[in-house]
Amino acid sequence: MSINIWNNIDELALYLGLYRLDGETNDEFVNRIKIFSKWKYKTDYYTQVHSIPLQLGLETRTVGRLQNLNNNKFRCDIEWDYFLLKEILPDGTVGEYIRIFLEGKFDTIRSISDIINNSQTFRCNIYKTTDLDIELGFLVRNKNIKIDKFITNALKYDNFGKTDILPGSVRVNDPSYRRLISSVDGLSKSGDYYIDWATGFIQTFDAEPEQTDIMFQYYDKAFSIETTAMNLIPVNRYFAYGLSDDSINMIPYLLNNIIVGE
Repeated sequence: MSINIWNNIDELALYLGLYRLDGETNDEFVNRIKIFSKWKYKTDYYTQVHSIPLQLGLETRTVGRLQNLNNNKFRCDIEWDYFLLKEILPDGTVGEYIRIFLEGKFDTIRSISDIINNSQTFRCNIYKTTDLDIELGFLVRNKNIKIDKFITNALKYDNFGKTDILPGSVRVNDPSYRRLISSVDGLSKSGDYYIDWATGFIQTFDAEPEQTDIMFQYYDKAFSIETTAMNLIPVNRYFAYGLSDDSINMIPYLLNNIIVGE
């Protein structure tokens, strides 16, 4: 068993609640601290599936990406039950649509890749052949439509800071943004505003609108297929299809660990 010497790196990690692993070098520890700080302070599934493995010296990593052969946008939802993939045509309608059931207990990423690569529209590029044999339970559930917020700069022109905004997804409660107009030329009275969905450009008719929060959704260009070394499954998934060996084995754990309020 190796003996680690406490230094300023360990002190910095302490603020994050992170501890050096046995035999972990300074360089390795610093790298883990940098990655961990990105995921530390949220409680949603996608954050935890990155944060918890890092604390244990494990990893969640990218294994591949999806490609649309027509260079169109697409929507991908990797849910607990299904892998959903649909092409978004230039006119906003849906092109090819793929729906893959994910509840096969011993199915692997290969089963998804084969179906997608047999389509006319999509390709699933898995970087390492060995990753095709990873079980679907270790596939990170994620989607390429992300939610974000930005604060306007109280000027007539602004930018979301993102491109490929999802049409119709913008939510704003401010009198300067009452009516969405289809073109810049159509801005004619107070409350009119225009959005270029492709570039993320937004313009209002009002010369000096109030600073306000705007919620929106966008297509994540960095979206990738990820796997985790630690399978994190919500408890309710064990009971999604009624009683099974897995759900029955979970009941004693729940009875022994769930704490009811006083």
